[in-house]
This record gives sequence, structure tokens and C-alpha cells, in this order.
Amino acid sequence: FKLVEGRPATPGTDEAIIGKGVRGRFLGMDLGQSFELKKNRPVNVVGVFESDGSSFESEIWVDADTLRSSFGRPGITSSVLVQLDSASSYDGFKEAVEHDKQLGLQAFRETEYYEKASENTSIFITAIGIMVTVFFSLGAMIGATITMYAAVSQRSKEIGTLKALGFSSFSILTAFVIESVFLSLVGGAFGALCSLGMGLVKFSMMNFATWQEISFSFTATPGILVGSVLVGGLMGFLGGLLPAVRAALLSPIAAMRG
Repeated sequence: FKLVEGRPATPGTDEAIIGKGVRGRFLGMDLGQSFELKKNRPVNVVGVFESDGSSFESEIWVDADTLRSSFGRPGITSSVLVQLDSASSYDGFKEAVEHDKQLGLQAFRETEYYEKASENTSIFITAIGIMVTVFFSLGAMIGATITMYAAVSQRSKEIGTLKALGFSSFSILTAFVIESVFLSLVGGAFGALCSLGMGLVKFSMMNFATWQEISFSFTATPGILVGSVLVGGLMGFLGGLLPAVRAALLSPIAAMRG
């Protein structure tokens, strides 16, 4: 982590540094302000730090003894963050810690620990995301179907002319399906481009495992962007298929009459 504003908290004092993810989101959470760590126990914010987007940015750091005395937990430590000499020494460290029955501790890589701590939160966010995606996708396909039905209705004479010139029903169907897919791909690409802005917005919610406030952002990877555009094309195919079938089944005479 690194300080982006202010200075480090002085050990043994009622000073705190806060992650940029919680800055300004709560009363007193800003540089030079103060808030109550516990009722009638104010602490002063003397610094703001960042940590490459990690969960530390959702935390408030104070002196350990200040924290213990505020909550009546003298001598208690709930977790320890250890920096090893190298990544290869982790297995030996883990074995030594977990085989020491006097300690009674478990060792995790930092990423594994936070994955386990936020597992239920991740499931909740994923479930909400799937529900929103399904309903919006259904709405988009209905919109594509209505649009293509209108296109078929407006171009009935054109369809009749093409059939009179010898174009097959399959050719007509293919042309309308391609048009629907193309429009959907363009819309999907535009939507994927707009989604990049999500990375600039911080969201927050309660961690169901630790009951802590966590802030996070959504990062669109190349795989997600490409997959989104392709799914958009699939939605265009499904939404435009029935109107395309209707266009293909129009008789030339009825179509030319409008």
C-alpha cells in the first residue's frame, strides 16, 4: 500500500489512516476530520492510502493497542498478515503453522483468504447479475422482434419484387437474419464500450461473512467484452428469426400489394 495524502498514523495515539474506498462515504471519513471508533472514542484521520484496488482500500487502520482498548479486547489478535521471503516458502510456512497445536491457526494465501471471506457476497452479486441479465436479454429480444416485424411490414413490396425476380424464400430469410444479427452486434459493441465506465465507479455492500463494509468495482476483461458482443449477436438472431420466417413465407403477389 502507499499513502496518497497525509502522513502515517503515529503509534500509540488516536490517529487513523483510511483506504480511499471509504473516503467521504461516511461522516468524518476524510483527511483532517475525525470520527468515533466507538462511542466517545474519537480518532483523527491523518492519511489516506491506496492498495492497487485490494480490499485494504475498504479498511480503516489504527494503532492495535488503540483498537483493543476501545473494544475491550486487550491482548487479542484476530489475524496476522505475514510477508514471506519468497512465494516458494509458503508451503513450508503453512505446514509449520498448522502443525503447531498450541497456535491453533490456519494459514492462507492472501487471495485465498479474501476469496473465502467474500464467497457468499460473490454468490449474491452473481445471482443478482444473472437475474438482471436474463430479464434485460428477454426485453432486448422482444425489442428486436418488434423492430424486425416493422421492417418486414414496411418492405413488403420490396420482398415481393425480390421473390418475383427469383430470389428463394431461404435467401429472404437469410437476408433478414443477417440484418438483425448485424444490428445486434453493433448494439452489443456499443454496450460493451459503455460498460468500460463501470471500472471508474466504486460500489459498496456488506460482506456477509465478516459483516464489514467492502467497496469494489467491475473490471471488464477482453474475454467478457468479446463474449458480451457475441451474446448480443445471438440475441439478435433469436429475436429476428420469427420476422425473417414471416418475410420468407410472404407470397409475391400479396407482398407486392402491400
